[in-house]
Amino acid sequence: MCIIIHKPEGKRIPRNIIERAKVINPHGFGVTYLDSGKTRRTLDYTSVNRILNTNRPIVAHFRFATVGAVDMNNVHPFNVDNRTVIYSNGTVDGYGSDTQSDVADIADNVLPRIQPNQ
Repeated sequence: MCIIIHKPEGKRIPRNIIERAKVINPHGFGVTYLDSGKTRRTLDYTSVNRILNTNRPIVAHFRFATVGAVDMNNVHPFNVDNRTVIYSNGTVDGYGSDTQSDVADIADNVLPRIQPNQ
């Protein structure tokens, strides 16, 4: 199963946790910088330590593929709109395909149709 890590500003993620997350979740890595909203996604795990070496507050996701191909299109997080991203652990039955992950499917086809409360 994937792992999601929240790192507050000024804190560090212990190296052993990063290394273990890379080993058991080898199918993609994504991070959102909470101070800017900028998202980075990669399949290149050699860059993960450098990306996480920051004082900035972040949310990081290490993927273990259960639905969909192992490719950049399925690396979390997924943009829902210009203000919202989604990360997920586990599988949502009934969504996704051999090529698209369940959460990518939901981000592309379900969440954009939901109208926010006004």
